[in-house]
Amino acid sequence: MPTLARATILIAAMFCAAASGQTQSETKEAKSGTASISGPITVGTDPAPGVVVAVTHDNHQIRQTPVAQATTDKDGRYKVKGLSAGRYIVSPIDPLLVLPQDAMMQGRGKSVSVSEGEEIEGIDFSLVRGGVITGRVTDDQGRPLVGEQVALSRVDERDRKTFVYLHHRPMLEIDDRGIYRLFGIPAGRYVVSVGRQLGSLGAGNEGGFYARTFHPGTTEESQAEIIEISSGEEATGIDIMVGPLSRSYTVTGRIVYAETGAPFPNALYGYGILSDDGKSIQSTTYSKRTDAGGNFRLGGVLPGRYVVFSVAESESDYYSEPVPFEIADEDVSGLEVRVHRGASLSGIAVIEGTNDTDILARISKLQFIVFQQEGGPSPPRSDPVKIELDGSFRTGALHPGKVRLYLMNHLPVRKGFHLIRVERGGVNVTDGIEIAPGEEISGLRAIIAYGTSRILGQLKMAEGELPKDVGFVVSAHLISSGVHRTVANVEADQKGRFVLEGLPAGEYRLLVRRGLSRPGFGRILPGKTFRQDVTVAEQAEVQVTITIDLNAGVK
Repeated sequence: MPTLARATILIAAMFCAAASGQTQSETKEAKSGTASISGPITVGTDPAPGVVVAVTHDNHQIRQTPVAQATTDKDGRYKVKGLSAGRYIVSPIDPLLVLPQDAMMQGRGKSVSVSEGEEIEGIDFSLVRGGVITGRVTDDQGRPLVGEQVALSRVDERDRKTFVYLHHRPMLEIDDRGIYRLFGIPAGRYVVSVGRQLGSLGAGNEGGFYARTFHPGTTEESQAEIIEISSGEEATGIDIMVGPLSRSYTVTGRIVYAETGAPFPNALYGYGILSDDGKSIQSTTYSKRTDAGGNFRLGGVLPGRYVVFSVAESESDYYSEPVPFEIADEDVSGLEVRVHRGASLSGIAVIEGTNDTDILARISKLQFIVFQQEGGPSPPRSDPVKIELDGSFRTGALHPGKVRLYLMNHLPVRKGFHLIRVERGGVNVTDGIEIAPGEEISGLRAIIAYGTSRILGQLKMAEGELPKDVGFVVSAHLISSGVHRTVANVEADQKGRFVLEGLPAGEYRLLVRRGLSRPGFGRILPGKTFRQDVTVAEQAEVQVTITIDLNAGVK
C-alpha cells in the first residue's frame, strides 16, 4: 500500500499546487537536466486550458514533491522542461476533471522514461468531468453529524469493495447542516459510509463512536445501496442515518521487567489488531509512554481482538511479547506486559566501488532496517539502525530467531547505494543471522556497493504490440561472485522503456514479470518470467532490449 497511500499523498500534494491560483504562464522547471515532456490535454474533443501537469520521480517514495510542473495553454498543450534522465510519472491535476479510468485508484498518470536531452512528445491525456455524490448525514434523532467524515468505496464487477483515497480532504467532512459533497469522482459504482468499523484502531475518542453505517442507513455492508455515477453526473439525496452513539472502552495495565517484576518506566507502548488466526498484527498505533510506575492506558478502544505491547527501541535493549486482549462490552484492566533483555547485533558497514571522499562520508546518512522472522505476532520497532561516520552500527532489543538487515529505501541519499552482503566471521550470511535469547553478536561486516551505472531498457513483443492494460515490472539481480541480491525494481513505461539507475558494476540478471496495471503499484500477476543477463562496467550506460513472448518465458 503501501503503495496506494503513496498515490494518495502524491495526488494531494499536486492538487494543492493546482488550487494555489497558478496562472497558465507559470511553470516550475527542474533545472538539473535538458530533457522535456510535452503533449495535449483535452476534454472530449476540446482543448483543456489551465490544467496543471505535475511530474514526479517514480521512485516509490511515500512523500513526493513534483520536480517540475507546467500549466496547459489556451490550446490545451503543456511542456515540462529541465528534466534529467530518469523515470517519471506525468499527471494532470484538476479538481473537477479526471482520467477516464479510475484516477483515484491507479491512474496516477503515465509513466515516462527519458534520456538526457530527449524531447518526448505526445504524452497526451483525455480528461472527463468527474461525478458528484452529495447527501446529508444525521443521527437517529435527526441531528447533523457535524465534523464527522464520510468514506467512499469503489465496487468492482464482482461486487468487491475497495476504499478510495480522495485527493481533497475537506470535501470528506460533514458541514454544520450535515451535508457532504464528494466531487471529481471517476465514473463507476460506489458505496458511501460514515463511522468506524468494529475492530478498527481507535483515535483516542473516549466519548464513544458511531458504528460504520452505509447509505441509506445499514451497518451491513452487503445491504449497502450502490450508487452508479457517470461522467459529469451528480447523485443527490445520498443520505445516511446512523444509529445511537456506541460506547468505546478503556484498557489499562503495567509494563514490567520479566526477570524482576519491577515497573518499566518511560516505555513506548501501543496496541494493534490481532489477525483472525492469531499469528500476526495487522496494524498498530503507538505514541505514549508509561509513567514512573510502568502504568499504561489505552482510551477509545472499540470492540475487537487486539494485542498490547512495548515498542522495541534500540537504545533500551528491551522487547516485549505482545499480550492479547478482547473488548466485548466492558473495560479491560490488569494487563501485564513483560519485557525481556533482547539480543544485539553490531559491526562495521563499508562502502565499495568508489574512492570519492564525499560519497564515502555519506555512510552516516544511510540507515538499516531490521527484519525478523517470527512464529507469532511481532511488535513494531520504533527506529531504524543508524550508521555512524566511522561505519559502526549497533541495534538491540532483538527477539530470538533469524535477523536480516536491509537498507532503508525511501531516504533521498539511498540512490546508488546497495547492501550486497553481510559477513560474519568472513563468511557471507545468505539466509539471515540466527540469534539466541540475549545473545550479543559483534564483528559483522556489512558491504554496501555504490554505483553510478545505468541500464536503458526496451521491452518489445515477439508478435504485435505491448498490451495497454497490463504493465511489466523489471527487476535487476546482482549475480556477481555469488551475491544474488535484488538491487533495483522498476516498471516499464507506456512504450515499454525502463531505466535502472545507480547500479554498481557487475553481472546482472534482469527478470521481467507482468504487473497488475500500468502504472502497476508493485503487485505481480502470476505467469511467466522473462530473463536476460547483462554485464555492467563502472560508470557505464548499457542498452538492452528484452523480447516478451507470452508463449515462452521462464517459470
